[in-house]
Amino acid sequence: MADTKERKISYLTLIKKKWGDHEHENFPEIKNLITYIGKKKKLDRQMDLQDAKFCFLESYSTNQEGIISGFFSSAKHKYRPNLLDQKTGEERPSPKRISEGEKEKTHFAIKVEQKETFLVLELNGNGITIIQLVSYLNKFLKDYLKSISIKRDFSIDFLKVGRENFLEILSNMKRVKTAEIFLDKSLLGNNFLNFSNRTVPVQNNLVLTATAVATESIKEAAIDIFNAKNKNNSVSRVRIKGIDNNGAPVTLDTIFIEKIDNLRAALNASTGEIETTGMLTKLIALTKPLT
Repeated sequence: MADTKERKISYLTLIKKKWGDHEHENFPEIKNLITYIGKKKKLDRQMDLQDAKFCFLESYSTNQEGIISGFFSSAKHKYRPNLLDQKTGEERPSPKRISEGEKEKTHFAIKVEQKETFLVLELNGNGITIIQLVSYLNKFLKDYLKSISIKRDFSIDFLKVGRENFLEILSNMKRVKTAEIFLDKSLLGNNFLNFSNRTVPVQNNLVLTATAVATESIKEAAIDIFNAKNKNNSVSRVRIKGIDNNGAPVTLDTIFIEKIDNLRAALNASTGEIETTGMLTKLIALTKPLT
């Protein structure tokens, strides 16, 4: 049986943060941006990070469902100590150049929806972080937009999608702007709405959106909506959007409350690295409930 390693997974939403205000929009253009970056030569895809580290988008692909998956490679250089052999205790000079470093992979999967662009990201302590990933995308954004004759008026940013302590985070939010309630389509044909029972062509979820009046908050209503989900099987999901006490945008989504945040990935027997094919298959699978 192959050795495995546990990896934590982060669930995020990529957004366009508009300059000059606190509003944000969806970022479906991520597909085109990644394609633009991927066509560059490897050295031209590279970006320097802090602490003598560099990274680049090494590989990506899009499956039949439109889910983008791949990995970033990164390495620390300017560090070349001697090597020690665990079996013999012998020491020898490292054969690597001072410009080389041990390769680390950070795997990802992206699912673009009409209203949200979901990112499922491997948390590899030796790889790149979400902040570094977003900085990388922003580095190439200006040239990409210029190549399609669009003036840049936003930066790429991310939202963490809340899982644990949902109600606590919601209660501590400074302002709640919207609350979306996802309802089962069977409600169309029952006494609640008394519509026709011919609902087969309708998508699985109906979405009811409550929006706050400008400058006001619907936090109390959002808490009631969240509590109602736990009492009503017709409510499949609740998604809350607002700002925290620091003025930063926050998205909370009940779809992640019971979702796993780690997985076991097979290791390459020769190098000890995570096996990319198996890892990406698992990350893609984690995006499928995200709608």
